[in-house]
Amino acid sequence: TAQRFPPLDDVNSATPRTVAPKLAALYPGAQGMLSAEVHVRGPRAQPRAQVKVLAEKLKVHDTTIERAGGDADLDWNNAAPSRLAFKAERIMFGEWRVGELTVTGDGALPQHRLIAELSAPDGGASVDVKGALQDNTWRGELARAEWEHPRTGGWVLQQPVGIEADARHANLARGCWRGREDSVCLDAAWTADDSVSANIDGSLLAAGSPYAASDDSGRAAILKSLGFNVSVISGNTSESED
Repeated sequence: TAQRFPPLDDVNSATPRTVAPKLAALYPGAQGMLSAEVHVRGPRAQPRAQVKVLAEKLKVHDTTIERAGGDADLDWNNAAPSRLAFKAERIMFGEWRVGELTVTGDGALPQHRLIAELSAPDGGASVDVKGALQDNTWRGELARAEWEHPRTGGWVLQQPVGIEADARHANLARGCWRGREDSVCLDAAWTADDSVSANIDGSLLAAGSPYAASDDSGRAAILKSLGFNVSVISGNTSESED
């Protein structure tokens, strides 16, 4: 039987436990090495977990990561602070070579923040998310989102966008990004059956744009350029990540 991360009760002890799950058991088709040191203590309803993770030579579909690691100190007590630090190096998204990805986070359940930075020789991205978890639902905002890529140019989020998510669904409210000459707006939704829908419009789709089309194929081209597998259904652009 493939080893998975142990249930909470199995690691609730004074001694940290090292686990090395088979990646294919966590995500079908994944390859590489992953190990984690897990230390959980406190009551089951409000535990505190300290985790250290190391991964090497990861591959999922056409994405590869040479090395990644990080640590987290997470407390499910509403008043207690938590922190997260993660770094991945020598990443490839298809043919796009990325230098590194860093993710940092801090705060407590009622108020916290997560920042992700992606650097590459010919572009990159940065995201800043703020929010709160209450009654098993996360509500917050995408406070900042910037993107630079040779195929799409540079894009900057014009104003914060609302996000709501729980175990069954996630919704991104309508947000607009502006490039050097064009703009594009989108809203998106995900449900637990792994279906994702997205509505996209803006001057990026106007006549003369490489994404312009008489139907939704222009909108689909935008998502394809960002690495998504896209299908067009009933006038809306629906997509699922490769």
